[in-house]
Amino acid sequence: MNDPPSFEGSYHQSVEDAPRQFVNNFAQHIVKGPEDETSQNVTFHILNCSNPDLFEEMPVLSSNGSLTYKSKPDAFGEAILEIKITDDGPDDPPDVASGNTEQCTITVKPVNDPPSFTMGQFPDYISEDSGYRKVIQWAKDIYLGPVNEQDQTPGFVVNNDNPDLFQSSRISRRKVIWNMKQLPMNLGLQKLVSV
Repeated sequence: MNDPPSFEGSYHQSVEDAPRQFVNNFAQHIVKGPEDETSQNVTFHILNCSNPDLFEEMPVLSSNGSLTYKSKPDAFGEAILEIKITDDGPDDPPDVASGNTEQCTITVKPVNDPPSFTMGQFPDYISEDSGYRKVIQWAKDIYLGPVNEQDQTPGFVVNNDNPDLFQSSRISRRKVIWNMKQLPMNLGLQKLVSV
């Protein structure tokens, strides 16, 4: 008589934007049956996935219990897989080729994506002794990241190769306004780098 196979489920955790995942022994303690059934082949069937939108490549289980999958770019969350095991032995009663079903979890944790921006309008030159100067929208197309990062506040670090030209320099984070005051009687060129 063919006995049903069995296995134990597990879980796996990866991070957002990770490459394709290869997980050994995702299905554990695989039992094909008694000694006279060890030559049989088992197959894992994913009957249901609670969150298919999480994946660019849907999870697949090989006969040795190894799992492969790839999450979508910028996707994160949890997916519960309903997995069933069968063997290739006879399945007419009293034979049983269909084994147990387990619920297994894949979790993709979010990561902080880098922000970006492009340079906006900036004066080609500032006259000597011009005092305070306000530059509005010098940074534009500010991208904070995907939807889950839209509540973050951008910040700018500005480096220049001639800091002696200015008495003060201050950037408003929210309005993207740059307030600067030139030192009196100072001439020169300045190269700015914003990150």
